[in-house]
Amino acid sequence: MISYMLDSNIMSVNIYSVVTGLLLPWLIHGQDPTTICQPPQIQVSFYNFLDMTYGIYSIDFTKSLAARVEALSQIRTVYDFKTFIAYDITSSGNCTKHAISWTEVITQCLPATAKKVSPDNVYLGYGSEKISIQTWQIDLINVTLQVAFTLGTNPVYPLVRHAYRPDFKTPASIVIFYNSENAVNPSQFIIPSSCITP
Repeated sequence: MISYMLDSNIMSVNIYSVVTGLLLPWLIHGQDPTTICQPPQIQVSFYNFLDMTYGIYSIDFTKSLAARVEALSQIRTVYDFKTFIAYDITSSGNCTKHAISWTEVITQCLPATAKKVSPDNVYLGYGSEKISIQTWQIDLINVTLQVAFTLGTNPVYPLVRHAYRPDFKTPASIVIFYNSENAVNPSQFIIPSSCITP
């Protein structure tokens, strides 16, 4: 009898530990980050507050490709997330390639390790025009990303992306996104055969 009680206590403690371990992250964050997903194809205008660049991002998650066209320089950068190689293409067709940095990686859905860092009652705008937003944090190697998305929409749309170093004092980029569309121009992803290693 004593042996049975001891075993059942251990069993109930183990079940409690397992249930707590599975439910606690959900209770703390309230939402599975992997359900926070952008559309399969998206085009957005962007403005980077640190280097004052602006232009258009086109992303085709179905092909693991993204393209960034800077308005002033007219440099088109194509990101291949299968090979983690980026191609910088000038308006004259010259091309160089380089490894994609962690701050350039874009995924359709948030990783399971993402943490919600904002309450659900945060808004942009006022009155009937206001939109709900939610901010998530992704800790990477030597950089932390915070991304704000529209809330209550499926799929979600990016609004702000802030990348900073581990000391929290050195920002790597602060980018706002606007004019989102659920379509892309396939020609933005074309990589010329002239692309070479710098």
